[in-house]
Amino acid sequence: MVIDYRKKESKDQLFYVLAGLVFFFAFLKVVFPRYFKNLYSAFFQTSLRLKQTKEQLLQDKLASLLTNLLFVITVSLYAALVIRYEQWAQVSFWELVLYGALVLMTVYLGKYLFLLFSGWVFNSRDPAAGYVF
Repeated sequence: MVIDYRKKESKDQLFYVLAGLVFFFAFLKVVFPRYFKNLYSAFFQTSLRLKQTKEQLLQDKLASLLTNLLFVITVSLYAALVIRYEQWAQVSFWELVLYGALVLMTVYLGKYLFLLFSGWVFNSRDPAAGYVF
């Protein structure tokens, strides 16, 4: 009787990356508590106070940049996990994460530039800026 033993793949690196993401999010919540308070309240406020909250959120550019970075890393990790699980590509896991992050950043940069351009072309910069927000 011939038995093929399955090779165990270590997932320690993935665990530490996910733990690092959780700690990074916790760090952001501790360092920028006002930003997160304003961000959460922006979803539940009426339009009268939304303008004031929007202006407060736009002032904190570092917190916005770091949360966008967290978003890109998280989505690229998730996409890489799905691609590996479904076996759609035979590329290493960390290359998939890198490619996913690059594709996501390219798509969002293209969307941002397209919105700025369309706001300039149609002379409606304020609605385009509101959509970008």
